[in-house]
Amino acid sequence: MVLKCVGCNKEYSEERIKFTCDTCGRHLEVSRELTWLTDEEKKHNHLGVWRYKDLLLITSMERIVSLGEGNTPLIKCNKLARSIGLKKLYLKCEHISPTGSFKDRGITVAVSKALELKLKNIFCASTGNTAASLAAYSAKAGINAVFILPKNVPKGKLAQIIGGGKTLRINGNFDDAMSIVKEIGNRN
Repeated sequence: MVLKCVGCNKEYSEERIKFTCDTCGRHLEVSRELTWLTDEEKKHNHLGVWRYKDLLLITSMERIVSLGEGNTPLIKCNKLARSIGLKKLYLKCEHISPTGSFKDRGITVAVSKALELKLKNIFCASTGNTAASLAAYSAKAGINAVFILPKNVPKGKLAQIIGGGKTLRINGNFDDAMSIVKEIGNRN
């Protein structure tokens, strides 16, 4: 498994904490040769996103940080399906996730990887859902979280975020917040 630039295809080792390419500055994505799971692997009893652990970046299940994310139901929408010319349509019901957001699926993996890498701090730019999810998972993991937020974060989300780490509200938008987080990341 390697991290690969989406622009110039330069590859980096997964052991190196890196988010953008040194050559062209574009984002890195995980590049991994996938193999089909055996019947035995399909049977293992992990629920939610962790049933796919073999496809994720986690090397050990010992440091998994989970709040019971995943396994949200599919809701059949016959009337909507007919109105747009489909035979079947299902919508995923994500509001019953631990923080009320589909972001919990990715954040459980991110915080688990942070523990695996023995990171002590996580920085996050967000307009609400990502930070609310990260606040819950980082609090459970005992990792310090710092949230860089634009002023327009909804009060309900802000209430979820404040309990999970330090917040810095800036007089700017999400892109401004993300620029600050990237600058912090590049210093470390």
